[in-house]
Amino acid sequence: MQLQIAPCGYGHHAAKKRNTELLGERGKRDEALIPEIKRIWQANLQVNGVRKLSELASPVLAPSS
Repeated sequence: MQLQIAPCGYGHHAAKKRNTELLGERGKRDEALIPEIKRIWQANLQVNGVRKLSELASPVLAPSS
């Protein structure tokens, strides 16, 4: 038995992966923060989990007003 995937849903997802201009504001912000989060994770020897990383990165991740 194979899992059926709605073509319209997958097409929308794949289009966003190919063209980041289609991402919303949150998606664009997340894409921009990924290198900074990876830098913090690697600086801490790749042992911290999500909760600890969010504490360490809170100044970087804080939304700009």
